[in-house]
Amino acid sequence: ATVTQRLLDAGAIPLGRCNMDEFAMGSSTEYSVYGATRNPIDREYVSGGSSGGSTAAVAANQAIFGLGTETGGSVRLPASYCGVYGLKPTYGVLSRWGVVAYGSSLDQVGLIAHTPKDIALPLSVLSGVDFYDDTSCDLPNSNELQNLKSLSDEEFKKLKIAVPRQFEQAKGLDKDVAKVFEDTKNWFISKGATIQVVDLPILDASIASYYIIALSEAASNLSRFDGIRYGNRQDPGQGYDELYTKTRSEGFGPEVKRRIVIGNYVLSEQMSGKCYKTGMSVRARIQKEIAKLFESFDLILSPTCPTPAFKLGQKVDDPMEMYLSDLFTTFVNLSRVPSISVPAGYTNPSDNSTKLPIGIQFVGKMFSESLIMKIAQSWEESHPLCGYPIRDGKNAFSGNESGR
Repeated sequence: ATVTQRLLDAGAIPLGRCNMDEFAMGSSTEYSVYGATRNPIDREYVSGGSSGGSTAAVAANQAIFGLGTETGGSVRLPASYCGVYGLKPTYGVLSRWGVVAYGSSLDQVGLIAHTPKDIALPLSVLSGVDFYDDTSCDLPNSNELQNLKSLSDEEFKKLKIAVPRQFEQAKGLDKDVAKVFEDTKNWFISKGATIQVVDLPILDASIASYYIIALSEAASNLSRFDGIRYGNRQDPGQGYDELYTKTRSEGFGPEVKRRIVIGNYVLSEQMSGKCYKTGMSVRARIQKEIAKLFESFDLILSPTCPTPAFKLGQKVDDPMEMYLSDLFTTFVNLSRVPSISVPAGYTNPSDNSTKLPIGIQFVGKMFSESLIMKIAQSWEESHPLCGYPIRDGKNAFSGNESGR
C-alpha cells in the first residue's frame, strides 16, 4: 500500500500486522478469522473494530502509532474504547492504493496514537496526491502538522461549536458517556468557545444511509473474490458454478456473507435500485447540510460512541445492535469530513468493575485537519494522562493490571 511505502521511505520501523474484523466489517474484531482482540484495559471487553488490533497495540504501549481503515468509524470507535486518539482524515488525504476495498466512496486510512502529536507527524508524511489513486489529494497546511501547536486563547474565544441535538438526546446514550460529554462542553466554554445546540433531523437517517451505500459497494467490490479472476480458489469440482459457489461459501465468514447478501439485495432487479438511490439521496442531503453548518461553525462536537466498550460476546449475535455502535460516526464518512476521537474520560461504575474509557469526537470541515489537531493538542495539554490508559503494565485509572 502507498501509505506503508511512504512510512518505510521516511524511515519508520513496522512492528507487524494487527488483527481486525474480516474485510473491515465489524465494530469489535469479533468477526476476525483469528478471533477477537481483547481490550488491554480489561480483557473481558472488546477493543472495538474494525481496526481493533492496531488500536489495542497502541493502547498497550506496543507501538507509538498505528494505521487502520475507516469506512464508518473503524478507527475512532476502537480509539474511544481503548482510551487513545484516533483520526479519520478528509476523504482522499491519504491514498487508498493497496488497501482492500470495502466501500470505495467511504473508505479512508486513519491513524491511532497516544497523543495528537504522534498522529500529526505521520499524517504529514502520509498525506498527498498519489498517482495510483485518482481520489487522492493534497492536505493544505500540512507543514503545520510537523510541529503541532495548541490553539491560542484568542483562537479559542473565536471558536464556534455546534452540538447536534439528535446526538445529545439519542436513544441508548449511556449515562456515563453523557456525563463525559457534558464535561467536555464545559471545558470548551471555560476556554471561551461558543457552543450552540443545532437541529439536524437528517442525521437520524445517517446510519441507514451509510449501511445501504456501504453494503452495496461491498457486494460489488467483493464480487471479484470468486476463485476465477481473483482470490483463493477451491477445487473446481464439476464446473465453474460449483467452483464459484464453493469458493465464496468457504472463503467468507458469516458477517461478510450477511453484508454481501444485503448489498446484493439492495442492488437487485427486485429493488430496481430504489433503495440505493434513496441512500445516495440522503447522503447528498447530509453532505449539503453539514457543509452549510460549517459556514457558521468551526467544529461539530459529539460523543464518539453511544456506549463504552461492551463485553466479548455481548452483541456478536445481534447484528443490528452491533451496527448501532456507529450511530455517531457514520455521518462523518458520508460527508467526507475529518474527525478525531479524543480520550475524554472514564465510566464511573457503582461496583468494583473496571473504569472504561470514553471518547468524544471533534469534527471539522473538509481539509481542516490542522484545526482539529490543534484543538486536540490543547485538550491533551489540559488532560495529559487521558491518552495513556496503560502505564507500567497497569490500567492507570483503576489500579487494575492490564490484561487481568
